[in-house]
Amino acid sequence: MEKTITRKEGFEEKLSSLLAEFGETSPAYKAVNYQLTQLLDKNAIGYLAEEGFLPTAGLPTGIVEFDTLNIDDIKNKRSNKSKPSYFITRALSEFAPGNKIVIDGKSYTSEGILLKNDRGGQAEREITVL
Repeated sequence: MEKTITRKEGFEEKLSSLLAEFGETSPAYKAVNYQLTQLLDKNAIGYLAEEGFLPTAGLPTGIVEFDTLNIDDIKNKRSNKSKPSYFITRALSEFAPGNKIVIDGKSYTSEGILLKNDRGGQAEREITVL
């Protein structure tokens, strides 16, 4: 549970800095706010199993989704689009940056990988510095 609180606080801290720097209408602020909403709306049992809190007998873990969120979705507040998901070993090759992914007849280009972390925004800052 502490991990979730830390992750939530990391999102809130990032939102505060983005709000001060760019305002709440900026794409960066909206994207981080959307990710926070997704974290808070997750299925509790699945989340607890992924985090190792519950035994995973019979429950799939290590599943990675391809997020098709774009600026139009944020503006129109759409979030119920289908997201293909694969086991992590297949997802790393299928969703690698630069790859084309076709979903519901639309072609998407993978632009990067979002890392899950329990250190707030630290991992994002480390990647940006590289």
